[in-house]
Amino acid sequence: MASRSLDFYHRRNMNETVNAAIKQKFGAFVRSRLWWKQFCELVIKCVVHNLERIRTISHEDSECT
Repeated sequence: MASRSLDFYHRRNMNETVNAAIKQKFGAFVRSRLWWKQFCELVIKCVVHNLERIRTISHEDSECT
């Protein structure tokens, strides 16, 4: 049971790290007023963040070889 709670804590810790990175990069608020536009804006921010991470990781890997 203890390892399960540690696993959940680790996931939460990773989630908070990603949330902080997205907020720092794109700001802590959404500009849209309608809920579905807010959702789209958040999805776009997450996709751009993931693409930047992929680019960074692939760039680091290419320097190692």
